[in-house]
Amino acid sequence: MVEGIIEPQREIPVAMKADVVVAGGGPAGFVAAVTAARNGAEVVLVEQANYIGGLLACLSIMGFHNNQGEQVIFGIAQELVDRLVVRGGSPGHIVGHTYIDSEILKIVTQEMVEEAGVKVLFHTLAVAPIMDGK
Repeated sequence: MVEGIIEPQREIPVAMKADVVVAGGGPAGFVAAVTAARNGAEVVLVEQANYIGGLLACLSIMGFHNNQGEQVIFGIAQELVDRLVVRGGSPGHIVGHTYIDSEILKIVTQEMVEEAGVKVLFHTLAVAPIMDGK
């Protein structure tokens, strides 16, 4: 038998509503938030840190190319690299790695979510969703 705790009913004010809430602004969360917003959803991105990009801000990007050296990743990830190149934040693709300036990455990812209309909550921890029928 699993033990549990019964909490008393409580009223919690709703600070905001959204069609999509994304927990975490790392590479996947960043792309999910931008994609959903660009497709018309009202999006809130909840990020524990003070920037968007997660581990992208610490590492070179790997995986744009297959073993034959052909680029196989495009879309928003490529758009990010293109914007980094324009800003001097990346030399572009080198087969096997795409080097980036982590501080310029933080600026560009912030610009992209703002342009898409994503609401971002920094220094915030996502705990549990409250869903209304969807």
